[in-house]
Amino acid sequence: MDSMDLYIKVLRKGVDHGEISVDYIKQNYPIGLNKAIRIMDWMTENGYIERVKGHSKPSKVTLTLEKFNRLYGDKT
Repeated sequence: MDSMDLYIKVLRKGVDHGEISVDYIKQNYPIGLNKAIRIMDWMTENGYIERVKGHSKPSKVTLTLEKFNRLYGDKT
C-alpha cells in the first residue's frame, strides 16, 4: 500500500465515523505519530476536517460520503 492509499483509507474511516484523531489513526494503522500528524495535516489542507488542537481530541470530518466517492471512488 502506498502513502496515498493509506491517506484515502484513513479518510474513508473518518467519513464513516464522522470524526478522526491522531490517536485513532496511530491505534488502528501501523504508523507512528509523525505520519499520523501528516495525514491529519493533509485532511485539514484539503478541507476534509475541522482540525482541533491536541492529538487525542477528535476532529470533525466535513467531507460527505458522496463527495468522497466522487473524488476517490468507492475505496473502503
